[in-house]
Amino acid sequence: MTGVEWIIAIGEHMAAGIAAKALEAFGLVRRPQPAARNFNSRISVLNSSMQQILGKVLLAAYPELAGRVLTVNVGAGRRSYPVVDLIGADSAGQPAVTISPSISGEHDNMHHNESFIELMKSRGRDLWDSDVFRLVGISEKRELIFGITRYYKALTTCDRFLFELVEHLPRRPTDFRCAVLARRSFMRKWRRDVESIITDGQFHHLSAAVGVSVFTVIKRPSKTHKGDYWYPCIENSRTKNGARDRHVIPSFMYEPVTSSPQERTRELDLEYQVLREFGEEVAGIPELKSMMHLEAVNAIIQRDPACSALFSLLRNGHATLTTTGLWLDLLRLRPEITCALVIKDEGFYRDHVEEFRGSWENNPGVRWSRLTSESDYESLLSDTEFPLCPPAVASIVSGRRFALKQLNLGRRAHGRS
Repeated sequence: MTGVEWIIAIGEHMAAGIAAKALEAFGLVRRPQPAARNFNSRISVLNSSMQQILGKVLLAAYPELAGRVLTVNVGAGRRSYPVVDLIGADSAGQPAVTISPSISGEHDNMHHNESFIELMKSRGRDLWDSDVFRLVGISEKRELIFGITRYYKALTTCDRFLFELVEHLPRRPTDFRCAVLARRSFMRKWRRDVESIITDGQFHHLSAAVGVSVFTVIKRPSKTHKGDYWYPCIENSRTKNGARDRHVIPSFMYEPVTSSPQERTRELDLEYQVLREFGEEVAGIPELKSMMHLEAVNAIIQRDPACSALFSLLRNGHATLTTTGLWLDLLRLRPEITCALVIKDEGFYRDHVEEFRGSWENNPGVRWSRLTSESDYESLLSDTEFPLCPPAVASIVSGRRFALKQLNLGRRAHGRS
């Protein structure tokens, strides 16, 4: 950078700070309005401008984060995504994280904001308050320690940042407008929260409900040649708490459905959670909420042919489930466990998945991508019309890497991940 460019850059930085303070001081900053009608159009602006927003807004507010965000080779260039690996590379062949077998009794002092919840409902979101598991801490052995919180608390302390960002996002994000946005007061709050999580490993300042994203790889039969492995991706429904984006399936909030505190420790089991959500999101069994006993929940899961078959495949080694990482979604401040579910029995797709039914959270239709196809992979990662949400990107990148290695298919995929 030349001396003149350096002076211009400093001038723009100072002007952005002065502009941001002036807007706030004179009350000219837009605040989220309950009846706002342009939220979905602003989501589209966020999606199409994500690289610019990530660099000029998020990383400008926290420049030390630049080396931590997920960056992937896509085509001839590199693309970054608003998600951060919280644990670093895992040992070869070992699960990235494990779940503590007991629930922490640490009290959650957070409260939800009723006006924010009503704002989300006014946008067509289908919400109900329920208990969810929250992340309390991470042990030195990469064991996740869970406590209990309420879903509305988690939305207020985590997802609110995304809504604020979208509401204040300029329709035409120039570098200068992004620089002004990066200096706003809610951005300073976001930076403090992210710094506490990433630098200090602290989650006590928010109700960090835990999400799970499962990269599901299924062997599909073929009449003309040997079957190949494929993975599904769905478009999120507008009634779900999300944006106009795509996600891997199953993906879910880590939550208990039994009412007994004694039984909830048994619901910490990740395989149980994945089987339950696989049934709800793929096999089409009714959503399980507030069941009285764990035995009743397990009975419904095991009665479903797809879930019962998947359970057997996991037991006999024809399917594998492992964690591949723990990530922080920078837009929602939600920790996300990523998993890889590899189903090697081609009859499973023919018998149970061919007639995909989904749930209320999914729009009709599935986008199937071939595991060894770099064009499919790069197309998904670069799509801006229906982009992948940050946890989905983390799940696909880490899960695909694991699946190619486990199935010994790495030589057939020549791209870089």
